[in-house]
Amino acid sequence: MPSEEDPLQAFATQLRRFKIECGDPSLAKIARLSAKWKPELSKSSVGDVLNGKRMPGLDATMSLIRSLISNDAPSAQVSRDDPRLKEWRTYWSATKNQLDEIRRTAAARATPPSPGAAEQTPRTPTETPRPVPTREEQRTRPSSEAPFRPTTGELSVQRVQRFRSMLKKALDEMDAQGRKWADARYGCYAFFDYDGEPLYVGQSSERLGVRIRRHLVNQRSDAVAMGFLDVQEVAEMELWPLWDLQETERRTAVELLRRAEGEVYLRAAQQSRFGALLNERAPERAERVALPPSRRFALVDEQTRSEQGHADLRIARRAATAARLASLIVERGSVSDGARRALLLQSARLTHLAATHLAYVQGRPDPAAGLIDVPGLLGDDSLTSEDGGFSHF
Repeated sequence: MPSEEDPLQAFATQLRRFKIECGDPSLAKIARLSAKWKPELSKSSVGDVLNGKRMPGLDATMSLIRSLISNDAPSAQVSRDDPRLKEWRTYWSATKNQLDEIRRTAAARATPPSPGAAEQTPRTPTETPRPVPTREEQRTRPSSEAPFRPTTGELSVQRVQRFRSMLKKALDEMDAQGRKWADARYGCYAFFDYDGEPLYVGQSSERLGVRIRRHLVNQRSDAVAMGFLDVQEVAEMELWPLWDLQETERRTAVELLRRAEGEVYLRAAQQSRFGALLNERAPERAERVALPPSRRFALVDEQTRSEQGHADLRIARRAATAARLASLIVERGSVSDGARRALLLQSARLTHLAATHLAYVQGRPDPAAGLIDVPGLLGDDSLTSEDGGFSHF
């Protein structure tokens, strides 16, 4: 744990990371949990410690760590022999020693020499004078009094941090052959919402992980930039890495990749209650192909699902997404049919969710699935029909 940076800020950074690992409880909840330990902590004192404004005493540190551990496992007892307590006790002692040393050094430099001290202790020939720090060195020198500066990742709201953490874990997941699912150069992917409804299907010829991050992290893909795909609605993803195409001639690989994307889209559209996805264009009809093994990953934890999956919140989000897309169409004047297609589907998704939630509130059965004939409205209902056999790559 010890770091070369300012010890106080390093200690606070590690505490914030441990707080996230333990479920990221609020300051108020930490204060409540600390009532079981000694000393009891206040919201303000916890905030000061997490922001590196002051170094807590050992007892306060142990109370904070016990509170975080108990949040992570509410039903379990925090044993005195818990290795995390020992680790944090050791880290606290190391940090305290570093800070004490910094204070002693600063005090020694600030103390003026007594009269005649230079004559009493002449410098030996092997000693060299300490260079006077420049103004820039003084400005950038770490200090326990330095203001807290969060990292870029820490600036994100907790929900986004949890989402990106789960996404990274998914992209690092390995298959039975020890290959990362997202490392395939060629592959297809699909995103799903909180209800497991397919949202969007895509392909990648650069690397699956790169393409997915462009959608969900950087948000620089056309689908996200145009407002077809709302990243906050994505709760799951499925990957189809096409390892067999790794050494295939590029033109052939791109054609097979196109056919695989069409197959993934067709299957997803047949699974969807709307019979269509938010892609700007439905893939062209092609010979059916057998897809390789896939893996589906959850991208939201239970806390996010509980908070962000509420129907009223999702209705508001879908309405806002549809409104932004409609405004974009107005401002641009001339847009592709795909933009209007996406607007129609977003409106259908909004209508269905609002109707389903109203039925729930009124204690009625869910509306029939076929009340909104999206494929018929889009004019591509043939996409959801079963046809053709399967061919292999």
